[in-house]
Amino acid sequence: MKKFISVILLSACVASSAFAKEHGDRNRDHRGDGPMPLHKLVKVLDLSEAQIEQFKLLKQESKEGRSQKNRDDSVMMKLADLDPNANDYADSLSQLADARAEQARARFLVMAERRAKMQEILTPEQLDKLKLMQEKREKRGKKQRERQSES
Repeated sequence: MKKFISVILLSACVASSAFAKEHGDRNRDHRGDGPMPLHKLVKVLDLSEAQIEQFKLLKQESKEGRSQKNRDDSVMMKLADLDPNANDYADSLSQLADARAEQARARFLVMAERRAKMQEILTPEQLDKLKLMQEKREKRGKKQRERQSES
């Protein structure tokens, strides 16, 4: 009975996680793919028309890469389908953990590549200004997290 309850709880967690992810993706479009939305980059960094077009192409490439994901074949879905009572549960779990780690590695490499492309587009002065803006954002975020942890 305890295993049955744990399976139900695990399934509920996976389902709620997927539900939250869907709703989180809805807000993703207005944020853009960089450190801030493109319209703010244009305004603050005074981007040229050529730079704006390059950023739009970079964003389009990123969107195409995301749309090619197959959500039905996700590791979390496979985890939900695993039977903890099966003889090969530990091996299957280990394989899923390896797959999840490989996905995280791939995401990290894509993010680093996108960041490098973005830095190629910007001038050194724009990069310095962007770095200052990111530091300010980090400080604000840190203050907000501190206030939330206090309450």
